[in-house]
Parts: sequence; structure tokens; C-alpha cells
Amino acid sequence: TGGHRMMGTFRREVSPRGGTLSIRKFREDPITIIDMLNLGVLDHKVAAYTWLLMENRATAVVIGSTGAGKTTLLNALLNFTRTNTKIITIEEVREVNLAHPNWTTLVSRESYGVTEEGPRGVGLFELVKAAMRMRPDVLVVGEVRGEEAYVLFQAISTGHGGLCTLHADDAASAIQRLVSKPMDVPPSFIPFLDLAYTVRRVTIPVAGGGFRSVRRIISV
Repeated sequence: TGGHRMMGTFRREVSPRGGTLSIRKFREDPITIIDMLNLGVLDHKVAAYTWLLMENRATAVVIGSTGAGKTTLLNALLNFTRTNTKIITIEEVREVNLAHPNWTTLVSRESYGVTEEGPRGVGLFELVKAAMRMRPDVLVVGEVRGEEAYVLFQAISTGHGGLCTLHADDAASAIQRLVSKPMDVPPSFIPFLDLAYTVRRVTIPVAGGGFRSVRRIISV
């Protein structure tokens, strides 16, 4: 049939090796800093330093490439916050999972209207603005890449706690992305950021020969 011919063409031109579906599995129990320590992602000194700062509502950005473990680390950092802290997380795909009694999660929605009069999408920018009316103690954006970064840093500059992840190779390139379009965060807002964690996927030798891929915080 025509449908089979179209699917065959699609598979040859777009995905010659098979399906494009990928499944991401998440643990039912939230990732904690103990898991990070056991995996060797960070050491006890960095963990203790982070605990002190997170308890006092520090602002932080987790920097890394795709698959480096940014969201996993962000999840562990958020579990350091005090139990009476109001946390609001904003994501495109829900990945953060907290064992926290005062946590609200918001997820963006793509537009599904057929015409201009149809329902509009709800992006990260709109969600960040709406979250400010909820008076959060800590506002978390799963991954900043557009104009929502400007609103997030405005919140940070007025005393709110704020955390986010950002695709970049190191702190210098992350700041360059933040102050450039489409984020356009004013350079004067950058000092309000307390911490920048750079996490990478690195290869280490294994006893007995061979190598394995692991995640490591390489700078704070």
C-alpha cells in the first residue's frame, strides 16, 4: 500500500538502521548525594561544601555536554535544600525527582492547535514567569537555552534561589552563552550566580585492562 511505501522511504532516508525511538529509564527512588559519592562523581569535601551552600539557598548552574549527568547531579543538589524550602522545577521533559515535602513541578507543552486560533503552546519562558507568582524559595529550570534564562536571572538577582543546567564545555563558555542571544542575560547579573559545576563523561582505566566511561565533576 501507499502507507507501506512511504514508511519504507522514511526508513531508508531518515533512519536506515532501524527505529528512532529511545527509552529513558529513571529510578523510582530519588538520586541522592550518597549515590554521587558511591559512583565517584564527587568527593566528600565537595559534598560538604555543597551541603552548606544549598542549605543557605545558594544559586548554581550545572554545566556539561549531552549525557554528562547534569540533571542527575542537579537532582542530588536539590535534596540538600531545607525541608521548609518551597521548590518549583520547570522542565520540557520531567526528569527531576525529589524526596521533598514542598516541591511543585511544571512541564512545558507544545502547541497542538491546527489553526492560529487553536491552543497555544506553553514554553519555559511562560512557566518561569508564572512560577514567580507562586513565590518560590528556589526556582529550578531543567535546561536553559532561550529567553527563560533572562527571567531566571532576574529572579536570582532579587534574592530567590535558582538552579539550572546548561549545555557548555566549561564555565567560561557557559557564561558566554548566557550573555549572548537568545538568552541575553545582562553581564551585571552573572555575579549573582554562586556556583558553577562542570560535569563530564570521561574514560578511566579498569583494573585488569580496558576502560570504562564514568561521570565526574571536574571543577566547581
